[in-house]
Amino acid sequence: MVSARQGSFLAMFAADRLDRIDGPAFQFRSTFDIIIAGQTLLATGWPTFDALFRDVIEQTADALIDKLAAALPKSLPFAPGSTLLLKAAGRDRPRLRARVRGLLSKPYLSQLTLQQVQAEIARQQLHPAGFVSGGQLFVDPANPTRLVILLDEALHWGPFSKALFEVEHKAPL
Repeated sequence: MVSARQGSFLAMFAADRLDRIDGPAFQFRSTFDIIIAGQTLLATGWPTFDALFRDVIEQTADALIDKLAAALPKSLPFAPGSTLLLKAAGRDRPRLRARVRGLLSKPYLSQLTLQQVQAEIARQQLHPAGFVSGGQLFVDPANPTRLVILLDEALHWGPFSKALFEVEHKAPL
């Protein structure tokens, strides 16, 4: 691994001096990010995949948001401009893309109603204008990921801290 930044280099500390490393450098850990066998490359997680294929991910982020819009019931569309905000956020945020992928696998997604979304907003004591506008799903420009997190059932108030939390990893019991 030779640094691509001009003016920088890798070095190894040996005794009382630094020795410059001009050739490839390897770091060994207990886990692997990439496995290469012949012409096959296996990325072992979304962050690694995103780093390797950033250009491809940016191009497909829009399609992922389009799938989300298509998966919602026709009675629960996105407000004008909301999908554009989600697409822009999806190009820059691997976690949002991962959350949308997960949300697309939820069986309840195609059955959601405006009343269910509004009831959850009220139950969570959230400001409705940050999620719904004119009977449509609204993406708040100040926090474009929040609506997806709500739809993924991963947004809640802490009962003791009274702080709003976004659940990172969850699985039903």
